[in-house]
Amino acid sequence: MFSIGLTGGICSGKTQFAALLEEISGAACFNADKSARKHLEEDPEIIAEIRKVFGDSIFRSDGKPDRESLRAIIFTNSDKRKVLEALIHPKVWADYEDFKQRESHKSFSFADIPLIYETNSQHRVDAVAVVATSPDTQIQRLIERRGIPRDEAQKIIASQLPQSHKLHFADYLIWNDGSLGALAAQAKILIKNIF
Repeated sequence: MFSIGLTGGICSGKTQFAALLEEISGAACFNADKSARKHLEEDPEIIAEIRKVFGDSIFRSDGKPDRESLRAIIFTNSDKRKVLEALIHPKVWADYEDFKQRESHKSFSFADIPLIYETNSQHRVDAVAVVATSPDTQIQRLIERRGIPRDEAQKIIASQLPQSHKLHFADYLIWNDGSLGALAAQAKILIKNIF
């Protein structure tokens, strides 16, 4: 089975692109963020470790970590971000291996993996498609999605691996500054290029 990893910066549109690929091709797409969220909220071992590292104050009344509070910490504290990643990433990759096993009878699959280059995990897929957009578009989308000021959006984007680095190593580039139709057209081209 040929596997393509999808990545890109925050608010680049990679999840929307993944949904288009699923719809157009019928192939399954693994979502690393959903896997991480599942472990963050449901895995007793992970929850206990998060409580040890981050304290009780980031937990909601239902006993689950508050993702917004956690996100605020890891965007400003790289040491704590690394601890969290060391807890969750092995679980996510185990889920991905299970996904590949379930989908092994198909000719190809996709995986929405935002941190594929940050974790040096591009070897886990056969090719990587980077969904990219202009810096202004990315900032505006983040402001609209989160309801945050421009300077905070810029800090969040600056905390990520630069888009230029991802583009340098990409096997495929998807440019997402245009319409949904333009994005769908690129999804069709990518699928055609797989075969």
